Amino acid sequence: WFLNNIQAGVTYINRQAGATTGAWPGYQAFGGWKGSGSTGKAGGSLYYLPQFMREQSRTIVS
Repeated sequence: WFLNNIQAGVTYINRQAGATTGAWPGYQAFGGWKGSGSTGKAGGSLYYLPQFMREQSRTIVS
């Protein structure tokens, strides 16, 4: 019943390969539908990426 009625683009249940998404980068964007929106700003685009980044620097002295 669940698989026939779920409203999702890609769904994996009890996948042997592990808990990965299995998405093909560049072909299956992590966009939204319904409340998530359906803009072209999905996945790791330049629109969302800066929200999850922070500048870092490291100095290595050997």
